[in-house]
Amino acid sequence: MQKGPLGGFTGRIGDVIGYIVNGVQYVRNAPKKRTRSVTPAQIIQRKRFSLMTKFLAPLTSFMNEVHKYHFYRKTGYSKLFSLNYREALTGQYPDFAIDYRRIRLTTGSLSGPVQMHVYCSGRGVLNFNWKDNSCDERDSSPFDLLYLAFYDEDKKIWEIRKNIALREDIFLTIHLDDHRGNLLQIYGGFISADNRRVSNSHYLGMINVL
Repeated sequence: MQKGPLGGFTGRIGDVIGYIVNGVQYVRNAPKKRTRSVTPAQIIQRKRFSLMTKFLAPLTSFMNEVHKYHFYRKTGYSKLFSLNYREALTGQYPDFAIDYRRIRLTTGSLSGPVQMHVYCSGRGVLNFNWKDNSCDERDSSPFDLLYLAFYDEDKKIWEIRKNIALREDIFLTIHLDDHRGNLLQIYGGFISADNRRVSNSHYLGMINVL
């Protein structure tokens, strides 16, 4: 407790655990040793939780960064984890799966991509085109910044590319040589130029990178 008994703390002291989220101090009881056997419902919940954690954990820094002005007393990651846990898990125990179409990487009031399409032109090259709707939508700007997210199903890894185009550009070509021959789940969205607003992410489909 660096600031003495009246200051905040992180970690365990006695039977309580302290932690700080967005500058707010929280204190909770330390977990107690389990004396009863795990119930079937708890086993199912742990399986679902583990699957979603492995899928989203690599995006923690990205989610927290783009939502740092949005949520009070919650990080972007924790908010989106709850959302995806409720809406994007399918199947029955023990064969749970993730519905990639329902995954949300960002959530916000900024206008998202409109009529965005992606196709592979060969040799690791992906082309994107979309409509510049900044003249039609009051909550968008031609200078909003595009981000793209790629989940490689074969390697089980994420790749995020931020600030790679403006809304007004309407076209983008990128090279993904490290993912050639693999299946990619692709998502996109916009972040305002001042980084204070973000759109809902859009699922752009699955691409086999040639």
